[in-house]
Amino acid sequence: MFRRCRSKLLWAGLIAALSIPTTLLADSSSYTETRIYELPLVDFPYNNGRAPSMKQSLLISRDFYYVMHNYILDAQLGDAQIVVGQKINSWPIVLFDTASLLIPLGSTWAHEEWHRASLGAIGVGSVNHMSQLKNYGFYTDSSLSDVELGKIKTAHPQEFVRIATAGLESAYELNLEFEKQAFFNNHHPIVGSLLFQHVVGNFYYMNFCTNKGEAGGDCTMWVYEMFRPHAPVYQDTSVLTTEERDYLIRQRNLTLLNVIDPMLFGKKEFVTPSGDWHWNANARHMLTPFGYDIAANVFLKSRDDLDIFGAIHTYHNDKNTSLGLDATLPRYATRWFDKPVHITPRVFAWMQPDNLMFRDATTKLGGLASVRVDVPIEEGWEIYGELESKSKGWVAGNEYLDSKMAVRFGLTKVIQAPSRWKIAVPVAEKETLPQ
Repeated sequence: MFRRCRSKLLWAGLIAALSIPTTLLADSSSYTETRIYELPLVDFPYNNGRAPSMKQSLLISRDFYYVMHNYILDAQLGDAQIVVGQKINSWPIVLFDTASLLIPLGSTWAHEEWHRASLGAIGVGSVNHMSQLKNYGFYTDSSLSDVELGKIKTAHPQEFVRIATAGLESAYELNLEFEKQAFFNNHHPIVGSLLFQHVVGNFYYMNFCTNKGEAGGDCTMWVYEMFRPHAPVYQDTSVLTTEERDYLIRQRNLTLLNVIDPMLFGKKEFVTPSGDWHWNANARHMLTPFGYDIAANVFLKSRDDLDIFGAIHTYHNDKNTSLGLDATLPRYATRWFDKPVHITPRVFAWMQPDNLMFRDATTKLGGLASVRVDVPIEEGWEIYGELESKSKGWVAGNEYLDSKMAVRFGLTKVIQAPSRWKIAVPVAEKETLPQ
């Protein structure tokens, strides 16, 4: 178990890549773009002998794509701006995104790292074979026997289910990172191909799992372990019951909710009639340890440079539907001790199944609070520290299901550059354009 070939995932990604529309996030309301690259140095307690955490591999993979996309565009266009509606050759980026499925730091690598992180959170060591070019493969390998895994399942039934879906979770969280950067920082070097690849790739992978005879996929293991917390650990030869297969098919169909995303089709933002607010929103469906989550993500920014990210969650298990509310102020500019800093506070409250199990009949209040502070240290460089505390509960992108306090440190490279995207400017505004 957990030594699962990812050929189905790879084929899903390739199928998605071949059907990618070359849509661009081409509309822009800013004359500049802020390119943010992060070096996540410490994520404690996870980095107590293990690395990378979910957060670290997410940022590494995100910035890997940003560096390569910007390099390709710079080589092709130089300093020239892209006019809305302009035809450009986006195929080098699409081909790179397709090839990235086969190499470390790409989204398949991140998929496997999230399996490893969820295993590591309960003390199980594993290997991502994508990181070992001498022993290349698309799977995460744990050397534990089924007897040892059975003991872990008995002790950690919720985590045992979450391990199976962590890889699928990584793709949606990577998309969210791209979308936040596009909306709040105007940094979107043709990421539409990636957004599409991840959404469609996850759907195809779920579809593989629902086909008879296609045992062995992550989502097949997920539904088996969720429905049978007291059964022996999942084996490839296991046959799903009709109830389990129907539930899996339903989740495959609900995955299509992730297509409700304007950024997927090149629309970065909308503007309120007054012009005071820019906004966007999308739907998100994710598998959880207890069932699934359907969420609405909302992006807001005001004329006065106030940025807000919010999400409304609906959590579903076999017995209940409950709510969660999440709010973040990304990189809020302020001054501490007469020095300019950026702070990112987050507050998240939820009602989730009491024991995070599929058949829990009651729900329990939980929450997460965090604050991150980015402090300039020299031109273009910042150092950041983050403190996060959460109760028991499932949070996408957090490897722990139990209550945990985390401390993170790292470096941030911030590049202010003219926007790649040329926007139409009313005559009355031309005199106020930045030079």
